[in-house]
Amino acid sequence: ASLGGSPRLDYDVLLTVMHHAALLAYSMPQNNPSRYPDPSTVSAMMRTCRVLYSEGAKTILRFRLDERVATWPPKRFMSYILFLRAENDSRLAFVTRLSLTAVYEYAITSVTELLPKLSALTQLDLSLVDSLKEKYSEFLQAFSNCTTLKQLTLHFPDVNTMEALCRLRSPLLSLTLV
Repeated sequence: ASLGGSPRLDYDVLLTVMHHAALLAYSMPQNNPSRYPDPSTVSAMMRTCRVLYSEGAKTILRFRLDERVATWPPKRFMSYILFLRAENDSRLAFVTRLSLTAVYEYAITSVTELLPKLSALTQLDLSLVDSLKEKYSEFLQAFSNCTTLKQLTLHFPDVNTMEALCRLRSPLLSLTLV
């Protein structure tokens, strides 16, 4: 189809291109730490129209192009939190796994607020920074109230984390203590 003489692709074609861009990003070699899945192509497509904006967010979350979020610098991490909170928190329903291997002080409040809203979260990889563990009481309360987790990995859990684990309301199928 064309609009004013310019070629135009239907949304189903554009969504297929976005899907393949996500597949390509996710299939990058994982043995090179600098080559984690990069959502930049999908993100660029999202900026072109409202349909791709909405569907692109689902694609990024579905293909876990955000799975290394815990290693991102503070500015990018907080940008990710804003990304999740966009569209009245509707994107939170698409987060199924999260790796928080370094939850720092700048992010703990945001993550604590998000955790109860992650209704599809089934996998969590969690490591708390030793120097800040005394500041995690609210986070640990939110964590223990999770009801959807199936797989949980805890790195170097302390007594408070283990107590929160004992109160966890999720029906875990797998627990890994590292």
